[in-house]
Amino acid sequence: MIERVEWKALPAGLRAAVEARTGGVIAAEVVAQGLSCTVALTLITRLDGALFLKGVREDDGDGVAALRREERVNPVVSGISPPLRHSFRAAGWRCLAFRYVHGRNAHLGPGSGDLDAVQAHQWQEAADLSAYRNAQERRLEAPGEDEAAACGLGTALTGLGLPLRPQPRPTDRPARHAHRPRTEARTPT
Repeated sequence: MIERVEWKALPAGLRAAVEARTGGVIAAEVVAQGLSCTVALTLITRLDGALFLKGVREDDGDGVAALRREERVNPVVSGISPPLRHSFRAAGWRCLAFRYVHGRNAHLGPGSGDLDAVQAHQWQEAADLSAYRNAQERRLEAPGEDEAAACGLGTALTGLGLPLRPQPRPTDRPARHAHRPRTEARTPT
């Protein structure tokens, strides 16, 4: 378990940066769960209400990289994950502040009452992914179709550099409903 830093023990510059974004901090409580962040706090703030603040020192390369990935992925997981409210660097720290959602981690052991809810969520995610793939197929079949209009996930995933399949060059675009690979030989150019 990583040692957590309490609110009052944080550098004054970091506390000031948080409060500049959220208003005054009325209460702060250390979150013991988690593995990677030195700062993991539940904050009650004047402007944003309840927030979850997580952060690492900027000299923690792995921790900073993990926070950057989490920041980039947040728009993709909207609706199933708390939204990111603030992202900032201050006083030698890199931090993210999310809307706080009261709850607990799912228990995944045999016989757990959480398993049905987790399974239902996974089926919904699979349906959403299928809708995205279908939208990608329509986009390939009808060049110029607005991907964002076809599927809300498209923009977020593409913005992250996470296309679900490689996009063909215009000269390789298959004919409508043709899903067989080309068999003719190509001459390198």
